Amino acid sequence: MKKVFVLCLCSILLMACHKTLPQQESRHQHTIIDWVDFLKIDGIQYESIQSGVMTSSDDIGEVVGEITYKVSGNVTNPYYNIQNGDAAFWEPGTKVYGIKGAEGLVAVEDQHEVNGYRIYASETGTEQYEWHFLDIDKTAINKVEIYEEYDDSNVINTITDEQEINEFLNILNEGEERPLFTPNTTQGDPTIFEMIFYHDHVFAYKYTMLFDGDDWYWHPWETSIVSKDIGKFVEINHR
Repeated sequence: MKKVFVLCLCSILLMACHKTLPQQESRHQHTIIDWVDFLKIDGIQYESIQSGVMTSSDDIGEVVGEITYKVSGNVTNPYYNIQNGDAAFWEPGTKVYGIKGAEGLVAVEDQHEVNGYRIYASETGTEQYEWHFLDIDKTAINKVEIYEEYDDSNVINTITDEQEINEFLNILNEGEERPLFTPNTTQGDPTIFEMIFYHDHVFAYKYTMLFDGDDWYWHPWETSIVSKDIGKFVEINHR
């Protein structure tokens, strides 16, 4: 009797497992996916470069492709196979442009970005160019622009004097690393700034700096607190 009971119990469990499989698959197929900002053109997948902007729209080349399908909000299957013409967030009909003299990079028009385009890099473009502040050639920087975030049409300051550029860079480089730093939010959210560093490439570097009313800080790798002397390069209404 014990053997019969065990066999019956196993049969019931197997039937239960079999019945729940379709439900499990259904849940997987309707997952909300946190998409990376990507697009795929001519068999090559590109991802958005957060630390780069175009130097000038004059360096935008010919159309190399067009977005035909937006996956965000439309695809819920995490096993979806990305197709040519797919993009995470761009609507169908969006044009994708080449960038003159920059292999592995493409651009999409975006009025929210400094100089009007968002840059995307393939694996080749990611490896070919330095994107991290610690790796770039600081001696080649010939202009710095500072914007308050969400107002990319209004430059707070433009620095072109070599001595001032070096002073600005030195303040950033001499910052104190504080990985456990917590900003002061008692007066509201920190003010966010974008620093654009121009050199002789068709793209410029973009990094973020914040001010919480007490401290200036940014994230070259770990969180770094910079001297209040940097405030003289940034005109804001102090809270």
